Amino acid sequence: MSALTEPDPIGADRRRARRTARLPAGAVCQLCGIANVDMLTPARVPLLEEHHVLGRVAAPDTTVPLCRNCHAVATGAQHDHDALPPPGRYRTPDTVLERIARALRSLALFVHELAHTLTSYSDHLADVAAALDVALPQWRTQEWAT
Repeated sequence: MSALTEPDPIGADRRRARRTARLPAGAVCQLCGIANVDMLTPARVPLLEEHHVLGRVAAPDTTVPLCRNCHAVATGAQHDHDALPPPGRYRTPDTVLERIARALRSLALFVHELAHTLTSYSDHLADVAAALDVALPQWRTQEWAT
């Protein structure tokens, strides 16, 4: 079976270049690590979204870039764990103590997810080191490895 070729490789490169130009240099989702512009979004929407780590009300300027999927999951967790004020125009505004409590809960949810991500990255690096030990045992004596 032959490999599929892109019917318009120049057009595909142009599309990827336009998507890449909309991102800051080195932009990746802070949770899943996706940087491939083809994986970030299939539609005409922002590739990365700003997630309010402490909640928009508590800290509107404290954000991290997340891909649309991770942003939806993180915001859903904030709602599920009462880390955001309930929606509605007739609700009672949070007190300072309630805003701080929600912000801390929101931060804890994000740090919890980030810890899982960092653990996964650590596991992958350990796997790479083990594979290098088998395939290229002299890698440990290289200057860049120490």
